[in-house]
Amino acid sequence: MDRPKSRLPKTLFYAFVALSCARAWFGPLPLEREAHAQLPNQGAQLRSIASETRQTNKLLQDLIDHLKVGVLKVEVTNPPPAEKR
Repeated sequence: MDRPKSRLPKTLFYAFVALSCARAWFGPLPLEREAHAQLPNQGAQLRSIASETRQTNKLLQDLIDHLKVGVLKVEVTNPPPAEKR
């Protein structure tokens, strides 16, 4: 017995081709409008980064100086969990 072949795969293929042709003809549809963001003040950002960098460098230099001449006591208050091997 010959079973009748389903038309669904062929119909879906032709629908996909038709939609692809329509999209190619009309072009992609914009889903959202373009975003217009306010541009940040780049000079202020650079000054802030430079200031933070100077502060970090000063703190690190103080730590290095202290380690060179003194003893540093370290107390672990919240130890990490032991690793299982």
